[in-house]
Amino acid sequence: MSRDDISAKIREEVALQVKQQVDEQIQDHIPIPLAQQSLENKRQISDIRVTLANSEAREKNSHLQATNLDELLMPILKPDGTESELFPADLRALFAYDLEMSKALLKDFEMEAGDSLQVNFGRFIRHIGIENFQMLG
Repeated sequence: MSRDDISAKIREEVALQVKQQVDEQIQDHIPIPLAQQSLENKRQISDIRVTLANSEAREKNSHLQATNLDELLMPILKPDGTESELFPADLRALFAYDLEMSKALLKDFEMEAGDSLQVNFGRFIRHIGIENFQMLG
């Protein structure tokens, strides 16, 4: 190999390494593509809408007492923004759930279920916004 061949190889290798380094470093300085930003913004807006709807529902549910078991519950949306098919219409319907149904309900909301019906009811009642509920009997 001649001196010119070696110099040419060195220039090629340096050019390749410079290109690789520039490509790697440029990623740190280029903003997220607009399409990706748009998708992320839409997801954030959807999350905010779910949070707002759940906040409003919890506020309305917070006024329920053990004496008004038949008053309609305001539905809380699942983490994915959809309504649960297992969401009870009122507290009387909730208290008619057996242990397996209460576990399925909590799982639907990505909550930890216990092996006690009363524990599961308590978790769900707090989740829907009723903080100071005393079960009768």
